[in-house]
Amino acid sequence: FGQVSKSKKSQVLNMSPINQVIEDIDTAFTITIQVANYDLHKAGILHNISLGNANYELPKIKRAHFFNLLVVGGTFFLGLFFMLTVLGKYFNNRLFYFGLLIASFGYWKGAVAKVYHYFFPNWDWIWSLRIEFISIFLFNFALIRFINSIYPEQNWKPFVHFAQGL
Repeated sequence: FGQVSKSKKSQVLNMSPINQVIEDIDTAFTITIQVANYDLHKAGILHNISLGNANYELPKIKRAHFFNLLVVGGTFFLGLFFMLTVLGKYFNNRLFYFGLLIASFGYWKGAVAKVYHYFFPNWDWIWSLRIEFISIFLFNFALIRFINSIYPEQNWKPFVHFAQGL
């Protein structure tokens, strides 16, 4: 979906997945795939390329998207539920950090599975990658804070502060 170029300035990044159905063709044809990525050290194709019968491949892809969306939505909203317990009378920082842990994992899982790019096909690729990395850091931060809130006496404080800063 992007625009392949020979320089970083003129490329247009877009990683929206595409499913192309080719009608019945009696002659041979050539498939050309052009990939350019100057922003990451690992360049290449993000999604697997599969050729096959559209009656078999498309339902399989839709089923995979459904299960990814189910996991992402469940974990993200469960995390939000636990995070919103701080607004009620049962405030507990353990629940808040657990909710932050679950919500950041849910967002990260959706970003890895590229669920969001099916709903927002023109979303900027660099921003989605940055938010994905932020969710990983937030996951690690919430995990350390959650463990520290459960076992406050057993943790070595300099290590906890170092891990949170890292």
